[in-house]
Amino acid sequence: MSYVTGGIKSKFHIGLDGVGLLLQGAPDRLAYQMQQAPIYGNRFAQGDRSYNDFSKWWYFAQTDWLGGFKDTVSWADDAKYFFSTNIDTFSEPGVIKLLSGLVSENDFAEEIWCGSYENVAGTSFPYIGTEDGADSKPRLYRKNAGTWSDIISAYIPTSAEWIADAMAHKSKLWVISVGSAAATTFAIFKCDADGTNQVDYTAAIATAMGWTAVTGGTAIASDGNILYVAVQQSGSSKFGIVKTADGGTNWTSVVSFTTEDIIASMTLIGGKIFYLIERTGAYEFRQFTISDSIDISIQTFTATFSTVAASSSCSRRLIHSFQGKVIVVIPNDEIWAYTISSSLLTRLLKIDTYKDTTLAAIGGESSWSIGVIDVYQLKGGIFHDNKLWFGNLMYDGTYFYNTKKNFSDTANKFAIPVFSNGTSMYWLSDADLSILYVDSGYKGTADKNYILFNNYDIVSKVDKLLYSTTILFKPLVSGQKIAIEYFTGELAADSTFTALGNVNFTDDGGTIRDKTFLFPTATTFKKLWLKIKLEGDATTTPTLADVITEYLPMPNNTKLWNLNINCGDEVKRLDGGLVETTGRELKGRLERAWWTKSVLDFQDVDYATTLLNGTLTAVATTITVDSTADFPEQGRLRVDDEEITYTGKTPTTFTGCTRGIRDTRAIAHSNDAVINNAYKVILTDISARIPIALEDRELEYTIGLSLREV
Repeated sequence: MSYVTGGIKSKFHIGLDGVGLLLQGAPDRLAYQMQQAPIYGNRFAQGDRSYNDFSKWWYFAQTDWLGGFKDTVSWADDAKYFFSTNIDTFSEPGVIKLLSGLVSENDFAEEIWCGSYENVAGTSFPYIGTEDGADSKPRLYRKNAGTWSDIISAYIPTSAEWIADAMAHKSKLWVISVGSAAATTFAIFKCDADGTNQVDYTAAIATAMGWTAVTGGTAIASDGNILYVAVQQSGSSKFGIVKTADGGTNWTSVVSFTTEDIIASMTLIGGKIFYLIERTGAYEFRQFTISDSIDISIQTFTATFSTVAASSSCSRRLIHSFQGKVIVVIPNDEIWAYTISSSLLTRLLKIDTYKDTTLAAIGGESSWSIGVIDVYQLKGGIFHDNKLWFGNLMYDGTYFYNTKKNFSDTANKFAIPVFSNGTSMYWLSDADLSILYVDSGYKGTADKNYILFNNYDIVSKVDKLLYSTTILFKPLVSGQKIAIEYFTGELAADSTFTALGNVNFTDDGGTIRDKTFLFPTATTFKKLWLKIKLEGDATTTPTLADVITEYLPMPNNTKLWNLNINCGDEVKRLDGGLVETTGRELKGRLERAWWTKSVLDFQDVDYATTLLNGTLTAVATTITVDSTADFPEQGRLRVDDEEITYTGKTPTTFTGCTRGIRDTRAIAHSNDAVINNAYKVILTDISARIPIALEDRELEYTIGLSLREV
């Protein structure tokens, strides 16, 4: 620090860069002027561009959410959001609404492992496959005339542990199951739509593969003419794919592996079989070209977030033909797109660990739930309404959206899609895996129906004064409510949002279309999160269109000084002594600081200094010093690089201290550290005047300075 020592008040008016200086004025040129440095100039941070003509309040607005969610924390006017639960941002452009709710379709006695909607011999039925029941046999249920009935447990062996899939092929229903040992009957079989007339092909498939026995099938696919089944040898020592073109009379091996892995998912696309092999801690994505029987490995993925699932019920759920690409789900980590024509594999999505772990305690809504919650959420997705749906995730071919997540408002109960009948989706809840649910009405209560905007953190160094948030919406009807909450700062696992207000039919009626909520007085932020909650009566949904927040940037107040300095030779100090430095030296030193843009130490006319009496911790709010005599009753202090304000003093203490103000950091300081009220400044403007030119060339400069606090 370059300070004038020994006290400047008796010798100089001010000190700058370790040099004492004298002020000189005239009626038309004040010797000293201090004012607030300019804060507002050209707008340095805009929100929505349509709001940039306002001179006082600044705005940021969200008027569209069609861009889906993003993992980038910062807000932008990009139609994206951070995450949501039970919110529809995609069906109607420019608004957000509630998603459909769920009602129980049926409570089965066993846990559900798979489901599908199949047209068998011209009639379509929904089917549900389960794990073992009370008799150690899995079930295949069919819904007919409004009733779910078990159609196969009388025939399937006890060695079977669960139904992996059921698919229609050539007017028959083909069923594959996974067993714990050699399933000598009905591990892979076909039957009529009602489960009758079973024909078992387990032994024939084992012969075609060159095996002793087949434990069961793990995946199934059909092109209408040829049926392909992924199978596993007894003891899990081998696996492969087998096919039949004549309804099961003859079987041929397609590919065979000798490792102890399984095929988790398989599908037929454009004359190629795409399949996913589950290994210990990894998945391998492969392609088999039917025309030339060439089998290649495309990519091996490491499963990083949990152990891979015993995924035998993923049959058709991890690989999808979608909008000309092969979409591959890698449980429970990533989603990829494979372009067949160019052999290009592109990652579409990777689970965000910040959302999934750091923010998991905020209701657990953050995970997109292909995810880490339960083995059943590793089962991939389904195709419905020209989109791919997963747990709390939907992909429309361009963007990803959050969808259903919390099944219950009182706990984290996660909804998992099982199958679609073309009109409705059917779901599981991890709260009870034996209950099948179907879409119905709208999600009602508001606690878990919300959308969280991205963090508004433009120019996050600058404090911003919050004024209001205005929402625009369609007129409400009975039972509807829109609530808004906010949080300032960095979002963490223990963050608690503050209610700002709500609009509801009971209090506000059904005619208004907008409402403004005022923030509490003096609410400032560097970073702001907004959360909108929706509530309905389960038959209707509120519809929110725009959210506009009004604020004012509040940069740190700093000072600006305009000074006139006497830099002549033979100038007398205030105590009568002569200034030792010549005018030219003083002028040159000031010019150098101006040229080099140096940060200088500045001792103002009210400069005061003392020493700490004892050490100072980083959290202390009373500061003990040698003397406070020269300091005002309230003011500002500087010790090392920390700035502090105080509200009172005694002869030896400063009280009511606020530590680490104006972007400095509160730290500990040593005994006898210098404490003062000096400033750090830059020299922003300089001018020189010579009122008299003497013959001996002793120049008397009057230097004009502009100093700005930094």
